[in-house]
Amino acid sequence: MRVLVAPDKFKGAATAAQVGAAIAAGLRDADPSIDVDVLPIADGGDGTVDAALAAGFEPQRIRVRGPVGDVHDATIALQSTTIHGKTLHSTTIAMNSTTIHRRAMNSTTALIELANTCGVVLLPGGVLRPLDAHTGGLGDAIAAALDLGADDLILAVGGSASTDAGLGALIALGARVRDSNGRDVPPGAGTLAQVTGIDLTGIHPGLSAARLRIITDVDNPLLGPRGSVAVFGPQKGIAADAAGVEAGMANVARVIRATSGTDIASMPGGGAAGGIAAAFAGLLGAQIVPGAQFVLDLLGVRDRMGGVDLVITGEGAFDEQTMHGKGPGAILDLAREQGIRAAVIAGRIDLDAETLRALGLMQATALTALANGDVDAAMRDCLNLAQRAGKMVGDRLSDRAQP
Repeated sequence: MRVLVAPDKFKGAATAAQVGAAIAAGLRDADPSIDVDVLPIADGGDGTVDAALAAGFEPQRIRVRGPVGDVHDATIALQSTTIHGKTLHSTTIAMNSTTIHRRAMNSTTALIELANTCGVVLLPGGVLRPLDAHTGGLGDAIAAALDLGADDLILAVGGSASTDAGLGALIALGARVRDSNGRDVPPGAGTLAQVTGIDLTGIHPGLSAARLRIITDVDNPLLGPRGSVAVFGPQKGIAADAAGVEAGMANVARVIRATSGTDIASMPGGGAAGGIAAAFAGLLGAQIVPGAQFVLDLLGVRDRMGGVDLVITGEGAFDEQTMHGKGPGAILDLAREQGIRAAVIAGRIDLDAETLRALGLMQATALTALANGDVDAAMRDCLNLAQRAGKMVGDRLSDRAQP
């Protein structure tokens, strides 16, 4: 009996790798003969680098700035591949009109996570800084990856603390952001309205030959009622300042259009991470990619499913959003496509019985149910409960395996 355990993180309680190991231990408790393969997954938010490392990428420690400038260590994930006689990339940088083609034998992919460089979890004391938090640390990480020879950059931008339209990252990469008097504008939501020009002359030269992709699990545009400020601003602390920040974001969109000729205002996914997706698409030619399926393809999930009898997935909250762009939902879609049985182990399950039946799951177990409805207890004892849930699945498999 072969089982693939592919959970996402249980946010606030345990990482995907920890949960996967606990479920695997439970399966083996039930039946030591079960062949268990653990593959932590992610969808572009925090935990994406960890998932890449579990899939064989190499870790690289770097020094970056946090969301308000404090320097700390972060990890990026690197993978090198050999390509024979093919054109690697075709990327247009807005500062010139030349499309650069590069032939090479070796290519290095760098997966960089916003959450572990300058994400909301890194705010000092957990105190929101809605107007001055910025993405400078992500720019630091991109520059470090380029200096290490990376020519294929994948930015996982979930878990942002800022709404700076990516200007912090651009400045860290060598861009100049100026006001009407030619003075440098510091990054942050509170200064967006001051921006009158963005000069890319000094941008890191490695970007000219690099492929740049941004992975996100949202499709919100930069501006408007579904935009970055309206939808994500409140969770970052933007309240009374929302109208001013929205006007500032619209101002930056106008400046970027004047600089590059690209209208980023309504670009699907452009509102991700406080507007960094739209800014990087408009100025650096970045491609915005839906996160879950991209990450699963990057991790080789389809190949790992080959020959398995059961797939177990889950996350902290298994709900309606899970089936619309989240990693576990994409796992279940792949399992159905390949005719593989599936089970879900989640922190809590917020779907009704009819919806769960429609998913055709062999088993769906909520840790909150095992903790008698006590959410706090389920979070505190997450790994023990996940192991218990894994054993429950293993017991059912063993029963089915009996002659």
